[in-house]
Amino acid sequence: MHNPSSSSSSSSSSSIQQQVQQQVQQLQYQQHRSQHRQGESQRKEEQLQKRQQQQPRRQHSSQQSQLQQASQGANQHVSQASSRFALNSVEGCENLAPPDDIAGPEDPAQGSVTSTGVARTTVMIRNMPNNYTRAMLLEMINSKGFRGQYDFVYMPVDFVTEVALGYAFINFHKPEQAESFWNTFDGYTDWVIPSRKICTMSWGDPHQGLWPNVERYRNSPVMHERVPDVYKPVLYMDGVRVPFPMPTKKLRAPRIRHLASQTR
Repeated sequence: MHNPSSSSSSSSSSSIQQQVQQQVQQLQYQQHRSQHRQGESQRKEEQLQKRQQQQPRRQHSSQQSQLQQASQGANQHVSQASSRFALNSVEGCENLAPPDDIAGPEDPAQGSVTSTGVARTTVMIRNMPNNYTRAMLLEMINSKGFRGQYDFVYMPVDFVTEVALGYAFINFHKPEQAESFWNTFDGYTDWVIPSRKICTMSWGDPHQGLWPNVERYRNSPVMHERVPDVYKPVLYMDGVRVPFPMPTKKLRAPRIRHLASQTR
């Protein structure tokens, strides 16, 4: 015989299970929605943080772009001014008078790095007495404790008058040595010969570093065998002079009468 009470109990149990399942499903759905909302909130917060981080970067990038443009403009001004001050008219000598309309920065730290990020080590010492010799210049440098700190020295001389042009290029091993030299000789007046000139400093652009300066002059007529040694750029290692690298092509002799007569 069929038991009604058993059927009723089974039906009641099934109904309870369905209610429990529905409640579990609702809880799972609510939990899923809560997690989804938390995820959305976290994503929005991360996006906001990224925007806040990107904004200073954009400002920094804009400032860097403005600084680069200003540096390029300054370099262009130097190049244009230098081309206007050619002094030595001897063919093939390519000597330039110091660009007097370009004032170097008062602090060597200003402009101590090129627009391409290269630290400057080549300085231009200017407004020296014209009857100064390379030997006098080297003695002056060494007397201030810079012996062994430089590797390249060039003091241009007018081949016609045989008088120095009043400036020289010196390359140092380290940027801080170049800055120390700048600070030592900027405003220098203690010449070994009578002179009222006041020394000034600037960076030796566009050739910065030992190798660019070597490449600039190794194939120049100034390195020709007819040119006296005292007119030429020189190299040093640990305070001792070393040979200049050989030219990579045949050198043109400068067309100067008195130099030509010395070799006959």
